[in-house]
Amino acid sequence: WRHDVDYSLECPTEMAIFEQGHGIKSTYHLMATRTLDILEVGREIQSRGHLLGAHVDLKLPRAAGVTTREMVKACREQVGQLEDLGLDVGHRVSFHAPPHAALWRDIRGFQHAMSPAWRHRYAADSRGVLRVNLETFIASHPSVQINLHPEWWFLPEPEATAMRAVEADKP
Repeated sequence: WRHDVDYSLECPTEMAIFEQGHGIKSTYHLMATRTLDILEVGREIQSRGHLLGAHVDLKLPRAAGVTTREMVKACREQVGQLEDLGLDVGHRVSFHAPPHAALWRDIRGFQHAMSPAWRHRYAADSRGVLRVNLETFIASHPSVQINLHPEWWFLPEPEATAMRAVEADKP
């Protein structure tokens, strides 16, 4: 299990507590924004037995091309910022709203959540929608990666619905 922390800093903490209570260990990918808050949230998530990674925003449209060099540079910057705060993120990275060209590529020196090893074994609730039946998906593969965004599971429904509408309009 892994989670990309995109918007809310309260929801990942709730999810980390929920998962700990059910014996689940996940990796939470954080962006180095809202520095003091992200430090507090990261420490809380780690205290619950979970791992941290960097959630890297290339700030490119989905159709943009991106070089490996650009991806490595962005990963180094984001990992460095989180580690400068005192958070242990290792070299685990995921990309926020990545260009299609960033998917299913190895990134030398980093454990990329969407590396070629996970192709066809990855499912997510991006934009607030699961596009697979999780039970069937998990049962049909020997190992899978499931990316759940804490906001979709722990925001009050009116807020989650509004956020899904915003996400659905993104190119």
